[in-house]
Amino acid sequence: MGNKNQQLGITLLELLSSMCILASLVGLAIPSFLSLYERIIIDRIVNDLVGAIHLARQTSYATFTDVVVCKTHDGAQCSSLAEWHDGWLVFTNRNNDSPPRVDKDDNVLIVQGPAKGVAISANRDAFILRPGGRRSTNGTLINCGLRGSATGRTITISYTGKPRVSRASSKNRIMCETDA
Repeated sequence: MGNKNQQLGITLLELLSSMCILASLVGLAIPSFLSLYERIIIDRIVNDLVGAIHLARQTSYATFTDVVVCKTHDGAQCSSLAEWHDGWLVFTNRNNDSPPRVDKDDNVLIVQGPAKGVAISANRDAFILRPGGRRSTNGTLINCGLRGSATGRTITISYTGKPRVSRASSKNRIMCETDA
């Protein structure tokens, strides 16, 4: 038989010690989870943009028309005043408007809404992908997270319309506004 005066449970000191250890571990884990979450968001946006560019390129070759990927405020027309993270459009530009404009005979392929948690900038307002070996609009899209180029990605579009994704590195530094 055991001692009847022996108590089962934990003391206040043991509880406080356990809570301090748990708080320390959570404090160490949160930055890693936030970084992972930001990388997931940027990767999703980059994949959406690359997919839009591939669709535009394939549609251009299949229909033998110019296909435009442009930034938009409202999802209905291209806008030079918009930012790429406001959203983008992919459409066939049958009458080769310059600057590109969605007309009644154009086929809208993708309407992408705002991208939350990232800043996307580019050296072009629109990318025009052309069929049959004609030169497409080349340029670069820079995708930055809230922590700047630490999680940033670039999409470089060649003159043939092929997109290539690069990560930030010390040799290939992506400059985001949050880096300044």
